[in-house]
Amino acid sequence: MSQRWVEIEVVEVIRMTDAAMLVEDENGEEVWIPYSQIQDSDSVSEGDCNVTLTVTRWIAEEKDLSYF
Repeated sequence: MSQRWVEIEVVEVIRMTDAAMLVEDENGEEVWIPYSQIQDSDSVSEGDCNVTLTVTRWIAEEKDLSYF
């Protein structure tokens, strides 16, 4: 079975709402990620740059994000 959590690199956390955060990925694309798919999302703030997020493998694949 594949691991549930993976890490992604984001250039910037652009916006945070009650349900999700908008991030800029390494390709310059803006992507919404629901908090339910992010581990420890409360440790990140709007405007943070060069952030490593731990997200579900499913959301990384669904949003076509590079992960490790």
